[in-house]
Amino acid sequence: MYYIPASLVKQKNASFPVIIFVPGYNGDGEGNLPQSFYSFADKNNFGILTPAFVSKDCELYDQTSYHYPKTWSGAALIKMLEKAKKNGLNYSKLYMVGFSAGAQFVSKFSLLYPEMVDSCAILSSGGRVQPETKNNVKYFIGIVFSDNKFRLENAQIFSNACKKLGIYYKYKEYYMGHETSEQEWQDVLNFFITNRS
Repeated sequence: MYYIPASLVKQKNASFPVIIFVPGYNGDGEGNLPQSFYSFADKNNFGILTPAFVSKDCELYDQTSYHYPKTWSGAALIKMLEKAKKNGLNYSKLYMVGFSAGAQFVSKFSLLYPEMVDSCAILSSGGRVQPETKNNVKYFIGIVFSDNKFRLENAQIFSNACKKLGIYYKYKEYYMGHETSEQEWQDVLNFFITNRS
């Protein structure tokens, strides 16, 4: 699903920032997209694209699932963007946000294609990912303090790598279950608009 604010529909051939929203494991993008993202997009002239990636459990172990954008899902997202572009969703830079399995995807995508991404919000990632070279992506790393130890370590490893490489990031802990809250979404959207290039 993609969304273009009415104010942008009238601007033929204009390019604008686009939020890529990837939910948790095998989640439906449109069904999980918080309502606040629509009002944010309308107010700040952002488009939205939400894929609905699906994988089998066995694909997680041989690294052929969508969590690994190098295999197929990264190219699939780029094709989605190109298809949406023909209908008016002409992106300038991507602002990516993913939760859990979606966070694993967006973090890996941002490291594969840093030239496409302005900012990336990684929320409770289930994958151990970290940058190995400096890039210009700005990262929001959200983690639930009471989440399992592995996810907490993932967030800290990514944050520490950003610090070591001089990559801009913000790390924030929340107190709830393995879930998100409206406060976390607002923090992500504020991060996007405050640090917008």
